[in-house]
Amino acid sequence: VGFGVLNCTLILKGKMNPFIVTIATMFVARGLISFTTGGLTVYPMPDGYAEIGNAKPLGLSWLFIVFVICAIAGEIALRTLWGLKLRATGSDREIAYCTEVDTTRVTYTTFIIIGGAAALAGMLGVLRMNGAQPLLGQGWEFQALAACAIGGVSIYGYEGSIIGAFLGLATMQVLANGLVAIGMSPYLQMVVIGVALALAMWLDAKRKIQFDLIDERKL
Repeated sequence: VGFGVLNCTLILKGKMNPFIVTIATMFVARGLISFTTGGLTVYPMPDGYAEIGNAKPLGLSWLFIVFVICAIAGEIALRTLWGLKLRATGSDREIAYCTEVDTTRVTYTTFIIIGGAAALAGMLGVLRMNGAQPLLGQGWEFQALAACAIGGVSIYGYEGSIIGAFLGLATMQVLANGLVAIGMSPYLQMVVIGVALALAMWLDAKRKIQFDLIDERKL
């Protein structure tokens, strides 16, 4: 949550690029964690962590249950007035501001929620593995970006849904499992993920061009 507030402050007050800021603070956080732990895994965790992490209420893992709850909550939130303001701010901040949207509050709220979600993901990872690994999740940010792009979440703003992001994530997971099943080298798997990300970005840019042309014709 603290990093979410920091990122938002740097973006709004420092007029810095959001993507660069979040990547930079990510490296800062990882560096601090690696320095604190000496790059070693903190293990074992206190009694009870493994039991909670491996528990399967209703036959499902805690990770999946929390994921479904967060996905449903996110989809509902996007359909509210706040969700509409969020889409408008992400699509064009200046236009949203001109339509009396409190873009500063929306941005801060969004980054705080993202920070909280990241913290929750970290805690669930620790519970699941019964240990804290400094490099846990390294590289996942690009896979998540590819999953969102494949699922129709536009980097240009406004377009996208939680369901689309979930389908994109499922597609990436199926692709990764398929590459493992055919015995492809882990290094080449990263190449495939990179190609998938580049293709998704190209399709997103092409779709935006088509939408812009349609809007110009309407005018």
